[in-house]
Amino acid sequence: MDSGVLFLAEPEVLNFIAIAAVFTTLLALLLPLYYERRITRTLAVISRMSEELSSFLDDSDEACVIFNNGKLIAANSLARKLLHLPNSDTYLTDRHFNRIVPTHLQQDFYSKLNSSHPFICHLPANDLTPELTIYGRALKEQGTTQPKVLLRFKPDVTAERNPNFLRLVENIHQLDDGAVITDLNLNICAVNHKFSDITGYSQDEVINSHISRLRSNEHDTNQYKTMWEQINTMGHWSGKLWNKSKTGEKYLQHLSISEILDTHGEATHYLGLFSDLSRGKNLSQLPQYDPFSLLPGLKQLEEAFLRYKNSGNAFNFILVDIHRFAMIQNTFGSQTSDAVIETIYARLKRICSETDTVSRIGKDEFGILCGSEKLYTQNLIQKALNISQEPIQLDSTSLSISVNIGLAFAPQHGESLAEITSAATMAMRNAQNLGTSNIGVYSPELKNLTAKNLQLETYLRDAISNNELSLHYQPIFNRKRELVKVEALLRWNNGKLGNISPAQFIPVAEQSGLIKPIGDWVISEACKQHSLWKQKGLREIPIAINISSSQLNDSRLVEKILNATTRNDVRKHCLIIEITESVLMEQLDTGLTILQDLSKSGLTIAIDDFGTGYSSLAYLKEFPARILKIDRTFINSVTSDEDTRILDSIMQLGKSLDMQIVAEGVENTAQLVYLQKNHCDFYQGFLLAKPMPAHEIEHRLAKKPKPKITQATTCDISAPYLP
Repeated sequence: MDSGVLFLAEPEVLNFIAIAAVFTTLLALLLPLYYERRITRTLAVISRMSEELSSFLDDSDEACVIFNNGKLIAANSLARKLLHLPNSDTYLTDRHFNRIVPTHLQQDFYSKLNSSHPFICHLPANDLTPELTIYGRALKEQGTTQPKVLLRFKPDVTAERNPNFLRLVENIHQLDDGAVITDLNLNICAVNHKFSDITGYSQDEVINSHISRLRSNEHDTNQYKTMWEQINTMGHWSGKLWNKSKTGEKYLQHLSISEILDTHGEATHYLGLFSDLSRGKNLSQLPQYDPFSLLPGLKQLEEAFLRYKNSGNAFNFILVDIHRFAMIQNTFGSQTSDAVIETIYARLKRICSETDTVSRIGKDEFGILCGSEKLYTQNLIQKALNISQEPIQLDSTSLSISVNIGLAFAPQHGESLAEITSAATMAMRNAQNLGTSNIGVYSPELKNLTAKNLQLETYLRDAISNNELSLHYQPIFNRKRELVKVEALLRWNNGKLGNISPAQFIPVAEQSGLIKPIGDWVISEACKQHSLWKQKGLREIPIAINISSSQLNDSRLVEKILNATTRNDVRKHCLIIEITESVLMEQLDTGLTILQDLSKSGLTIAIDDFGTGYSSLAYLKEFPARILKIDRTFINSVTSDEDTRILDSIMQLGKSLDMQIVAEGVENTAQLVYLQKNHCDFYQGFLLAKPMPAHEIEHRLAKKPKPKITQATTCDISAPYLP
């Protein structure tokens, strides 16, 4: 028997092995129980904390949840019901919350949770929840580096989805002045750190409270009434005002109050910016001030109107509207826009006689009352156009603007200031539809036009369901004159009215809000047509579709476009999203985010009508655009006496940013030759091909013929389906 067998047979060894086996077995049985018990205790602690926090939140009359370190840890009963979260016996996880946050918004949402500043965001509706507005703020805790975040949920409030309001709330802490945002009832929605420095009130102390808690009682009711009348009629007020800090100390401030407008031009909130003028000074040394000084407004105009009316003489009313003023304000800020207003007012005052009355009657509008002499009125209007086109020098910036003018006659067109202003406004808007720097004269036919627009709106509401809409496609060619892409253009053929020009029904669709469902239809129809061409074995080329201002404000736009491409098996690079430069600048922040999401998804972005807005090189570099479409007005400069340097500069700018250049409105050979000579990439216009129905495009997609060059003598008055 060898030594190995003798060793294993030793009783001591066998006992040791047996004991070790028993110990190992017990360890294997008891260790999971130990960890299970620890996990159970931990979960119990978490559950108890969650229950305590949830119980605390249940005192609120709003749906609330709490996040800690980016994790959902508590929700009250209202939130569980609204958000379809599990009942209070179930441990909450992010998975429960993520069901209501779209995938493309999750990264942005969770990044906001790490911010120490209050934030507001909007969640689109889904199968579980309605559209929601979320208010978030950090909860103050001693000794913590990562505070808990309280989220309050409100079912969709249109005012709080205003992109201008959301952008201001997010950036309010970057402002150098004290800043406060209120709703239309003057309840405080947001303040910045400078506000707290001046007033002594913390953010938590004033949120949801009325702005009147800052009132010093140094001004009587009539003064405040006058101030708010000017804000409500003109959209803005600035001056000096006494207010009171938390300690009761009164201070003199320079205050500027502005309306925050939504994308439809309606006020949803007020923004107040102020600085403390009394800090470090004796109040007795402060200068005397007029707290309600402003450019002459409606009161002065009303007085002048009554004087003219009582005289028994006829007189004229001229309405001057600054084109795209909201874009100037959003791009350059309120200080620049205020300077524009003051400059235009001073220039208008300069060209008017002493007997004329010039008043600011709206955020971007001036009214002029003058005599009825025809030649004088004509000269005055021409001077108003001329002085508005003179560049406005603002520090290092030279800003060019344009205006549209409406003219009405009294007493023929109205017995009151309201009637005569309404008549001039109708005339101005009619001129505005024709472009910039135009003059409109009121006539009774304009009332008929308004009635006609209402009729168009009625028919347009049923256009989709009645199958009256269609898409025509205008070819876009490369330098070899090969058809490489098309642009989808909307057409409407009504059973009673016949074919209606887009120039007529698109403005009606935008004003009535119908542009959103029509825009959704265009997205779906263009993708469907691309799929049909592919099924027929035709060449796959990109289709460009236009996006309107209203669509760019749709939180579900990305989802709608991606669903349409997936449903119709359209490859992402085969869909081009076109947005005009002016629309993009009007909705800079929200528009940029949506376009970036679309670009990341593989779609191509094009900036349309470039050169007509106020974008700068800095902004252009931020846009995820690969295509720059030059507005036809610059193409026309080739064959007119106008300077082509702007056209050349736009093409050079696009090339420097590695963007493809598309020339719109190419109508004659001279234009085409010039553009080719200057290395423009693509060409679109009547010279090469007019918009055509889908079936007429098909034979062109079967092969690559070079288009026949024919001299075009007229422009396509059919604008893209979205301007």
